[in-house]
Amino acid sequence: MIQSIVSDNKNIDYKYSSKNNSVDSKAVTFDVKKNIEEIKKRITPIWDLRDNVAVNPFFGFKDKSFLETITLYESLLGSELLPSYSFFNDLYKKNLLTEKDIDQALTECILKVNNTFKFSASDLKLRIDSSRKENVSRIYSLCEVYDFYQKTNSTHELKKTVSKWLSAYFDEGQSVWQLPTKNQRLFVAWKQLAIYDKIYEKSHKGFVDYLTDLPIDPIETIQFLSQKLVSELSLNEKQLQLYYLKLTTLLMGWTSYVHKYEFEAQRKGSDLDLLKIGGFVDILAMVLSYDIFFLNKINDEEKAKFRDSLNYEYNIEFNIYKYMLINASEINLRNHIIKQIDQSKNLDKPNSLRPSAQMVFCIDVRSEVIRRHVEDIGNIQTLGFAGFFGVPIDYKVLGATNSEQQCPVLLNPVCEVLETTKSKSLLEKRLNIFNSMNLFKSFKSGINSCFTFVETLGWSYIFKLIRTNHSKQSININFESMGSNHKDEIIYPDLSTISLDQKTKLAFGALNNMGLTSNFNQLVFFIGHKSKTQNNPQSSVLDCGACAGHSGLSNARILAGLLNDKEVRFSLHSKYEVNIPEDTCFVSGVHITTTDEFEFDNYHLVNDFHIAKFIYVKESLKLAQWNSKKERSKKLNYCDHLTDFELLEEIDFKSKNWSEVQPEWALANNAAFIAGRRNLTKKANLQSRVFLHEYDFVKDKDLSILELIMTAPMIVANWINMQYYVSSVNPKDFGSDDKTLHNVVGQIGLIRGNGSDLLTGLSQQSLFKRDGQLMHQPVRLQVFIEADPNNIDLIINKHKMVKDLLDNDWLKLISINPIMGQKMLYNLNSWVPLN
Repeated sequence: MIQSIVSDNKNIDYKYSSKNNSVDSKAVTFDVKKNIEEIKKRITPIWDLRDNVAVNPFFGFKDKSFLETITLYESLLGSELLPSYSFFNDLYKKNLLTEKDIDQALTECILKVNNTFKFSASDLKLRIDSSRKENVSRIYSLCEVYDFYQKTNSTHELKKTVSKWLSAYFDEGQSVWQLPTKNQRLFVAWKQLAIYDKIYEKSHKGFVDYLTDLPIDPIETIQFLSQKLVSELSLNEKQLQLYYLKLTTLLMGWTSYVHKYEFEAQRKGSDLDLLKIGGFVDILAMVLSYDIFFLNKINDEEKAKFRDSLNYEYNIEFNIYKYMLINASEINLRNHIIKQIDQSKNLDKPNSLRPSAQMVFCIDVRSEVIRRHVEDIGNIQTLGFAGFFGVPIDYKVLGATNSEQQCPVLLNPVCEVLETTKSKSLLEKRLNIFNSMNLFKSFKSGINSCFTFVETLGWSYIFKLIRTNHSKQSININFESMGSNHKDEIIYPDLSTISLDQKTKLAFGALNNMGLTSNFNQLVFFIGHKSKTQNNPQSSVLDCGACAGHSGLSNARILAGLLNDKEVRFSLHSKYEVNIPEDTCFVSGVHITTTDEFEFDNYHLVNDFHIAKFIYVKESLKLAQWNSKKERSKKLNYCDHLTDFELLEEIDFKSKNWSEVQPEWALANNAAFIAGRRNLTKKANLQSRVFLHEYDFVKDKDLSILELIMTAPMIVANWINMQYYVSSVNPKDFGSDDKTLHNVVGQIGLIRGNGSDLLTGLSQQSLFKRDGQLMHQPVRLQVFIEADPNNIDLIINKHKMVKDLLDNDWLKLISINPIMGQKMLYNLNSWVPLN
């Protein structure tokens, strides 16, 4: 089955020689460049701390099955990627996994694995009770084989050394001493400096001479070293390609980060940034150079072990039992959600009254809770839409140097919007604050001033920390309001650079895709979301994934501004027949997910006619906030025994306490995505586990809205879901360990302790309770769409990415017939009725 992972290129001759090196080739045939391209396709990019969005680390394998990919990576990493038998045993004891579910899994999934094994539900039940661990077959690198026999720690040294060079090269201002070769591409810069690495040379004699003789071009280096490896060990091309893939797993974090530049170049259609650093090929050449050094340090027996490990064969028997059990647990969850949907439709009664207000929330699972409680307090209509609100932009905060992307990383921003103000004094304040912060940072980290800094400001910092703990005072600056002390000093997005035609297109696209083209209320709120935490380098993980890891407030501001514009309203009427009543006012705001508070941004636009209603809605929301806060607190550590007053204080304190490692659970336990009319879920308690996206099939005659949902927010939800999944089942390789051990490197990412690979996943505090039990149940995303299966098929067959994800078991899809309510499961290109 390795044929499905590597290419079948044959009879492509390549011979390499240089003035310093030569390899006696016995007509070895392989195409190095093509093999590199094949592996490059398998890498999923990751972004830095400022834009820290969730990613599916296996997205590059979407054309391969979930089971096949998981099994391959278990061999590459030597660790398991399916939940343990003890985990399934716990589910069984809690009735979250039953023998009926297992029987159903056997029926639904046995054809997907195309195997000849015959086993029953009772066989799987015995496995659950056994708590046995499987022995994972290993695929080795050369340094790992060397460590295995010599009992050394060379692989760790390799990772730490390469990470050191990459940290220095990609540093964005954290280090005062800059790499002298930083203006050169990555591999060239590293090769020129690594020969002076006396620490590595001390442990590995001869490395400097070996490195000096390698070509300066990364492709030539890969070609030369690959030729050497293939010639000496008689590897075939499939083994070589698997070896390249193995090398990417030694430093998965940094490899994924470097690949971000290739992803961005492809998305933007510009490779200027990529040309500066070189990209994936450079880091592969670096790791290959270190690893091939061990080829002459291992004997024939050790070389045989390495070569044999590359004879990888996909073993269906190895994971088939756990695979069936995870499907069974997902069936149990699916049945629970279907039950909730059916009950909701029966309980929900249409209301002919005009709502007191309409509030559009992000589809984030945390919105599910607050939306329920908002609807319970009165006649307020809520809708769910991706948190960038259909406004894909770059946004530049007043006084800042750089803009930030405010849309999913899969999309290209259509324009840049700058913040502005009519107050010259406020702009000067902002610029002075940014400059002061940069000077303060330089002083704090400077080589000559570090001891002076501690002596000068150390005690004041101690007092500030004490004040933070006891007076609940925040120690961080609020960038959205800093410098603004008066109501007349208003900051707003400058929309003057956007043409009326583009404004109209953006406004209509947003309204049309969220199903809000008629029946407007007098007050319509666009509510983004953000988290409030202190001393948290991963804070962007808690913000809006649809806004590239930022708050959705700026997008809400812009859309509200567009729709309050009289010219835009007239254009919407003339071009798209969208009529917004004169008495409708759009207001932007943000939901603070840590505290469940609302902050309204442009309420100054609310005139005397609307002010009474605005005050009424704002006061009514306080009850919804409190009810949501109480519901969420039951899951937070040390909150279940508190009185109401103590609870109010504690949750607020968690957002301000610099030592708090679990301010909120964010998207932990996410499990499903529902696209449909609100009556499907309005009366359902989905326990903050479901992404809720508005979709009305009646308003989607051309299926353009359905297409958008299935190719953008559904994919983003899959990325979030798979990051939580893999961080839960394998926190060692895909998580980021304990928050208290994190170190920020280069202002771009985190490392473990004083040196490690770049950490890519979620911390243990985002996944595990303090007693060590998982808060997140690792399951694949289940998508429910209220639409005719034939219409869904049209979208699936139009987009290969969507079809790959579904056909290869990366997510599950259930259609809900809009008329009859019949549920159908997409399974192997067909639709299977669900009882």
